[in-house]
Amino acid sequence: VQAFAAAERALLAHPLYTDAMPGLVKGFIEELEPLCGRDGNPDLGFIVQSGFGEAEHSQFVARYHDKLTRRLGCRYLGTVIKPNCEPVQVYTKMFKNVFEEFYQLGEHFGETGHFDQALLQQMAKPESFSAPMRLFWRSMWKIQNSTGKSYWDEKLKANGAYELRFFRPYHEKE
Repeated sequence: VQAFAAAERALLAHPLYTDAMPGLVKGFIEELEPLCGRDGNPDLGFIVQSGFGEAEHSQFVARYHDKLTRRLGCRYLGTVIKPNCEPVQVYTKMFKNVFEEFYQLGEHFGETGHFDQALLQQMAKPESFSAPMRLFWRSMWKIQNSTGKSYWDEKLKANGAYELRFFRPYHEKE
């Protein structure tokens, strides 16, 4: 929080998991409460990446970011939304352009203190899928689920967490 308070500009980057930011990010934001309305708070921008194929799934969090910066008394620099990042971890070489876009974004931000608006629009594509593309992905989802192997179950197994998939550590016991 001290580093944030002393900064001229700050970027907060986080993933979006099924319409929610991680608890660690929420916790950090809560720690900023004493700075609400303080003069001299840094300009604040955000970067959000998600596995969703369409940017529209992340638009609501951009509105939250705008509201948060107003409450803190920061100048809102905008929110970079990068959808379709889930395949990047599997097909790193195929998605080399994603890394290049983030590099260009950071380079421009470092030089100007602002996001390149044209690059923001390019990175957020697609905003939403066309009807044929939605049909394609719906069909792929059905085919994938008909095999009995869920992508997410396989990820849980690979990371030794499959047995904990229904774990509810904060659920009150009756």
